Amino acid sequence: MTQSGNDPRCKDAASDRSLQNPVFILGLHRSGTTILYEMLSALKQWNTLWAWHISSYDEIRSGAVDFATSQARFMERLVRSGMETRGVDSIKVGPETKEEYCFILDNEGQGFRLTQKSFPVFQTMCETIQSTFADERPLLLKNPWDFGNAPQIHELIPSARFVFIHRDPRETISSMGRLMHSVFEKPHPWLVMLSKGYHAATQSRIKRALMNSLVCNTPGLFMRLLTWWTARYCDEFLKSIARLPQECFIEITYDQLCTAPNATIGRIQEKLNVPPSGIDFSEMISPRHPRLDERVAARSARIQRRMERYYQHMDAIRACHPTAESEIRRAG
Repeated sequence: MTQSGNDPRCKDAASDRSLQNPVFILGLHRSGTTILYEMLSALKQWNTLWAWHISSYDEIRSGAVDFATSQARFMERLVRSGMETRGVDSIKVGPETKEEYCFILDNEGQGFRLTQKSFPVFQTMCETIQSTFADERPLLLKNPWDFGNAPQIHELIPSARFVFIHRDPRETISSMGRLMHSVFEKPHPWLVMLSKGYHAATQSRIKRALMNSLVCNTPGLFMRLLTWWTARYCDEFLKSIARLPQECFIEITYDQLCTAPNATIGRIQEKLNVPPSGIDFSEMISPRHPRLDERVAARSARIQRRMERYYQHMDAIRACHPTAESEIRRAG
């Protein structure tokens, strides 16, 4: 039975009811984890982490809060700010908007990843989330920062299962570049509500100037750094996946999800032993046309060579479940 260190606050995950059979959605940043989270949430088999949980975390933990009243206050903040979507994508915002657990870990001073050190905070987070739901269901969670960290999570939580989603790194780099430019050009209200670190950074003229200088004023250098960072994450994933038991994970590609959503979600349901739902997921997603940043497009061949093993890994996933629509032609 796996123990989580000698921290007296740390319970055995095998006996912690809030941590029984959780499912983790993991992928590169901007790889489709959000829409996959929305689609799997529609199956109503799991409890999920909401933006309200993050923004009102201390209030919820205190136990002295009426959930409906707290959620209404959260909605009032959104209305006052004029937010209708997250801004970083087209996902509509509200108390129940699904979000990443990295926000709570980082807000509690534990960084962005689930580790043995941050595990007690993660357990408390799971208990807090579960306390807000009437139905006793496993948790469905997502965090791109843990993309290459599944073996560590599985060691901490032996009943955990994983859904990995993969997308062409050139597309994730381009999308991340646009996002970073947006959130550091001026304060982003959604992230200000969720991230204490980001909020503090936007209040510091020095930090804002430094980030603006890197992201907005030297975009070529920033894109090269982002490419290096993405390649390291891909390398870490490839090393980690070999250490994870086959029975506890499934892999899909973003293009499979876009072009064959019902078949792709069906494979996930089968792997996770979830009964058929009758939901038409094609209404939630459609094929996307890649938008490559011009600096990424110029370095396309170099990026493919650097991450060739990761591209081969994605090709192998497609080969196992081929559909005519899901074939990607790599733009050189």
